[in-house]
Amino acid sequence: MEARLRLEPRRMLRRAARAAAASPPGWGLRCHLVRTGVIVLTYHRIGTTDDGLAGLDESLFRAHMEWIRANCTLIAPDELRARAAGPSGRRPPALVTFDDGYRDYRERAYPILRELGIPALVFLTTAFIDEPDRLFWWESLTLALRRTHAHAVELPWERGVTRALTSPQDRVRLLRDAKAHLKSVSETEKREAHQDLLRRLDVVATDLRGPRRMLTWDDVRATRDLTVYGGHSHSHALLSRVDEDGLEAEVRGCRDRLTAEIGDPPRYFAYPNGEPSDFTDAVKESLCRHGFDTAFTTIEGVVRADVDWMAVPRFPGHGDVGCLVWGILGLTRRWSSRRA
Repeated sequence: MEARLRLEPRRMLRRAARAAAASPPGWGLRCHLVRTGVIVLTYHRIGTTDDGLAGLDESLFRAHMEWIRANCTLIAPDELRARAAGPSGRRPPALVTFDDGYRDYRERAYPILRELGIPALVFLTTAFIDEPDRLFWWESLTLALRRTHAHAVELPWERGVTRALTSPQDRVRLLRDAKAHLKSVSETEKREAHQDLLRRLDVVATDLRGPRRMLTWDDVRATRDLTVYGGHSHSHALLSRVDEDGLEAEVRGCRDRLTAEIGDPPRYFAYPNGEPSDFTDAVKESLCRHGFDTAFTTIEGVVRADVDWMAVPRFPGHGDVGCLVWGILGLTRRWSSRRA
């Protein structure tokens, strides 16, 4: 209780600081100090599915878009390079992007974007558009840990160590650790370990399927008035962790499915996971060879003229407007480091 009371003033201070950053004077100071560059935002799921897989609340997404529209100049993807080289002034250019291709883009995000006149760039994982019952591996683990009746489990890569599953906190920690491990190994190891873990949790993968979570190709075609579609690989494999044939299949397969369904070869790509270890020179070369000339990461930063166009930074869209602006200002990590 005492610890919580000590933390409350810090929370209040942080909340006040974020609100100040998002206010006209706070944002105006940022624009005075940072005179060039494009802000690229990235989102994933908007809202919550029937089985509880949660994304950014729809009301928060609307608040983000209303703030961005009031304080920035929204641009289309084909304006990115030119605007990165020019002055930004008091209304810096901003580009809105989405990863994965969830169906809530059409159902929840797109109506808000259309109402506000905001263009978007959406990166599709094409195998999941083609196969409506398919789940991303982290989603199936999330659902399995919610549904399992097991009270403990030994992770396949932690022999002799039994993890308790008796509290929600136990399950959150296990999911966090499982994600970290599975992102660090090859795609083959990841698939095997993922299936092994589901077996140990006594959960059948087919029992986790629910209503379609991904866009259809008809959804894609119906939203092209405001939306440019790019690639996010074919099966969401981490491209630096597949062999040469696997890399070819992921990149070419994604390009070919997009071209076949929407008619235009895609130029834009977002790396699955998007950390520096996820895009080697070989991965970049493969993308260029298949016609992609701009690729986006999850590394945070403003896009300027000297950027590596095959490693474009983006800011995550999360929390309330204060959190969003705090992140754009680059203060989230500074605050965390100061408190550590």
